[in-house]
Order: sequence, then structure tokens, then C-alpha cells
Amino acid sequence: MNADWFLTISWLVLFAAAASEIAGQLMLKRGLDALPPHPGAVAFLQAMLANRTILAGLVLLTLWMAGYLFALQTLQVSQAFPAQSINAFLLVVASRFLLGETVSWRRWLGAGSIAVGVYLVVG
Repeated sequence: MNADWFLTISWLVLFAAAASEIAGQLMLKRGLDALPPHPGAVAFLQAMLANRTILAGLVLLTLWMAGYLFALQTLQVSQAFPAQSINAFLLVVASRFLLGETVSWRRWLGAGSIAVGVYLVVG
């Protein structure tokens, strides 16, 4: 297999990893929102480990890291790491439309600036 094929696969894996990270963050938030307040760290940890949504979020974040490491074998870190910054923009969009969070114009502006920066560094 040629180097171009590995490069293409690495970029695809990196973007799949980004989707996994966004989904994992959303799952963590949903799971944590469902937990009642706990009076201590041990009770909080026990409640988190018993929550399937939080566990699914942790699995997705583990898949994100594995995908990032796979892509990093082929891609330059000066491209791969900044490319992951697009997740900040995509997470703002997802949290607004999937979780119903309020997003101020300043946050939209900041997220848009991140997206432009990713384009400049990676593109």
C-alpha cells in the first residue's frame, strides 16, 4: 500500500476520532446531569461508575484517543493536534442543538475563530 493511502486513512481516522470525542463529551454531560448531588467524592465516584451514559462517554473518549494515536503515526503532529481543535467549534454547535445550551454571541465568535484557525493551520 502506498503512502498516500495511509495518509488518507489517517485523516479519516482522525475525523472519526473527533466525532467520537464530541459524542463522548455529550454523553458525559447527559450522564452527569442525571446524577443527584452526592455528599462526597466516594459517593460521586460510585454514582458515576454505576451510570451507563457516563461509562459510554468514557468508552467513546477512549476510542477518540486510540484513533488520535493511530493517526499520529502518519500525520505530522503540527497538523493532527490543531485539527483536533475543530472539536471545540463542533462541540459548541452540538451542545446548542443537542443539549439546548444557551450560547452567547461571544462564544459563537470564539468558536468561529477557532474554526478559522484550524483551517489556516491544517488547510
